[in-house]
Amino acid sequence: MQIIILSGKNSLLIYRYSSIKPEIWNCKGRPIVLQIHILPVLGKLSQSKHPDTMIESIKQKQVASLIHHALADLFIRNGAKYYGSAFVTLTHVRVTPDLMLARIYLSVYNKPAKHEVIDAIAENAHAIRHDLGAVIRHKLRRIPELEFYLDDTLDEAEKIDRLFDKLKDDDING
Repeated sequence: MQIIILSGKNSLLIYRYSSIKPEIWNCKGRPIVLQIHILPVLGKLSQSKHPDTMIESIKQKQVASLIHHALADLFIRNGAKYYGSAFVTLTHVRVTPDLMLARIYLSVYNKPAKHEVIDAIAENAHAIRHDLGAVIRHKLRRIPELEFYLDDTLDEAEKIDRLFDKLKDDDING
């Protein structure tokens, strides 16, 4: 059985799909005998408490985009000063709701020790924040603290592609 809850302006529609037939109830109709946990505030989406999966506000997205573009420009111009000769790309930036912490996700190429590059960037976080503040100081009241994380989704995708290719070769050969 699958239950889908849709919240309207003044009502709540509950769709229950079973193997026999679909049934629809209005939340004001009677009787409704379902074991459903309804959120304390109807109309709001359920949000995970993990900061990376929460729904971002428009302001958070704007600040994250501003930081993303400014940091990308800083890494192009001053990257060797922060992390040496590695090829580093910014994959995405997340900003906390209070706009005081920015989590920056980076992909590292050309280096086998990727965590060392991230650690070098984290050690230079104060200098990076200072340089970032010089670029965006007229657009933000306070420059957020910066946390750097390794984003290895592209590495994982490449690993999965290699496994699929190996399975395909084994299937063709054997």
